[in-house]
Amino acid sequence: MGKEQKSTGLLPVEEELIYRVGWLIKLRWLAATGLLISATVLNFFLNIPIAFLPLLTIGLVVIVYNILFKIYFQRSTKNLVRKTEPFYWLAYLQVGADWIALIFLIHYSGGIESPLIFCFVFHIAVSSILLTRRNCYWQVGFATSLLIVLAFLEYLDIVHHVEMRFLSIGGFYDDPISVGAVLSFLVAIIWIVAYLTTSVTTKLKQREKDLFALEEKLEKACRKLEKVDQARSNFVLGVTHELRSPLASIGSSLSLFDEGYLGEISTRQQKCVERMQERVECLLMLVMDLLKLARLKEGGFREQKTKVDIRKIVNLVTDSLRPQAEYKGIDLKAIIPSHPLYIWADAEEMELLFSNLLGNAIKYTSPKGNVKIKAWKEGCKIKTEVSDSGIGIAEGELEKIFTEFYRSKNARAIDKAGTGLGLPIVKRIVERYGGKIVVQSAKGKGSKFYFALPAHK
Repeated sequence: MGKEQKSTGLLPVEEELIYRVGWLIKLRWLAATGLLISATVLNFFLNIPIAFLPLLTIGLVVIVYNILFKIYFQRSTKNLVRKTEPFYWLAYLQVGADWIALIFLIHYSGGIESPLIFCFVFHIAVSSILLTRRNCYWQVGFATSLLIVLAFLEYLDIVHHVEMRFLSIGGFYDDPISVGAVLSFLVAIIWIVAYLTTSVTTKLKQREKDLFALEEKLEKACRKLEKVDQARSNFVLGVTHELRSPLASIGSSLSLFDEGYLGEISTRQQKCVERMQERVECLLMLVMDLLKLARLKEGGFREQKTKVDIRKIVNLVTDSLRPQAEYKGIDLKAIIPSHPLYIWADAEEMELLFSNLLGNAIKYTSPKGNVKIKAWKEGCKIKTEVSDSGIGIAEGELEKIFTEFYRSKNARAIDKAGTGLGLPIVKRIVERYGGKIVVQSAKGKGSKFYFALPAHK
């Protein structure tokens, strides 16, 4: 029933009621079949004297009214949306009909001496699950009234007492004190059980309603947060778009000054222009990273994915970064197989993923160090590992490096111009394709980033 919640608009407690009503119908088939089989075995195979025909009739009657309940249940389930009244009535009728059948069963199996009297306890538990506390008490009152009337009529011999010789206590119904004492005990037990079971089920039902109300509040809060986050992303996207053009224009103008196209400038002015150029480049880098992150949050770079060979992406990125690595004297290696490594992805996103990882590795690796990227296929996954012999990451900062705008202390000491968005972009791309990125690092001992993406079938 849990799967129908969105389509039916029912509360979980209402769905539970419908499930339990159907469950009781199924359980009744077992009870009626068990009664018929037990009566047959006792009468024909064990030769124990019982009221076989009446017990057989009760079993058949239970089967007949259970068929009617099933038909009504099936018709009601065809029109579930916000209509649970038929199921409340069906639950009430089922419990009432079962009480009557149980009273007849007790009568034909020895009256209040019958061991089947303990079925009352089971049926009280069922009533407390299906019905409200008040309705359950009404049903229990109805059942105990039937039991008292049956015992009274059998005692006065208005209704013939069916004696089960192997269970009956001789002369029990001749002693009014014994009958009254046993009857009082049974009634008291029935009401105590009813009180205990309804107390528990009422609290559980109320708790479920409270949880559902809390879940609705949380869903509304989540929707509001999503709207706020979307509004923030849209704002960032809009602002960064507006900033990119003027910053690029400022950078171009500063280049004209720096290269002397607008006349000679003093050494002091030259240094000032160079500092401005550095600042503008940092701002442009931040704007571009913000645009990339905003586009990823929007759902990716493109709507259409294609079959991408990871080897080609790795070769493309390593070739573009090799001059930077050679300038620092860093040994940049790509270890990839000769056969294709296909995934279903966006090539631009994959290029961004690897360029961020390898660019970071080269940036934070000391001269004469090494950076290595490995890619291979294992099962239905394309696995990738990027390792370096760089500055590493302190243990206490490992969980923070994927947070937007966060930069570790040793990274800030080496490069003050970083944006702190490279690794968050990497993490978002990997997770977008169903992967998870893992990092192993220690301060001063290099870093190793590992992730796996689903291979193209």
